[in-house]
Amino acid sequence: MTDLKNVQNSVLVCTEEAPVLKMCFTADQQGIWVSTSDSTVRCWKLPSEKHFSDDIPLSRQPISVIPGDASTVKATILNDKRHILTKDFNGNVFLYDVLRAIKVESLGPVNYQNEINARNSGKLLYVPNWFTTDLKTGMLTIHLGQDEVDCFAAWVSAKDAGIDHPEPDHKVNYGKLLLHALFEHYRGLQPDQESRLHFTVPKYIPLILR
Repeated sequence: MTDLKNVQNSVLVCTEEAPVLKMCFTADQQGIWVSTSDSTVRCWKLPSEKHFSDDIPLSRQPISVIPGDASTVKATILNDKRHILTKDFNGNVFLYDVLRAIKVESLGPVNYQNEINARNSGKLLYVPNWFTTDLKTGMLTIHLGQDEVDCFAAWVSAKDAGIDHPEPDHKVNYGKLLLHALFEHYRGLQPDQESRLHFTVPKYIPLILR
């Protein structure tokens, strides 16, 4: 922090380990909230005028902390085009199932690339890309569309999809199954027999329509 009356006077307000994203004054302007890429928001006390003239160190601890989960920094779609491996800011790796919109396994701080290679080295199954991902919010976000990537492009056998069907070679569409699961809680939806109750997603999953 710098004294605008004398730019030679400055004092260190706080030190953050992660890159700073935003800062905001407290209501009384006696402190400042700081958000960083590690998702935890901290409030630091601001110096008074005497801190510029006297050699009085500021507190090295925040006066208030709002803890947050570690943000997701990496995401890789596996070859089956259904599961995704992610890595968070703390180095922990997780496995997600896109069709069920849930985290299915917490792997801990394992080697990310080795885990990808191991899971992609099994049965070779070609499935077209049918969704895209981004991490702009710090969380894994799935995008369904029909522009660059067609969400209805992925047809697989019921057996490969893990669906108990009288005809194992019967084809199902991943995009159709996921959309029916996302909208099953909405009044008026009449799913066909093929899509009924194959998959469900938690009600708390946020759904954004554009």
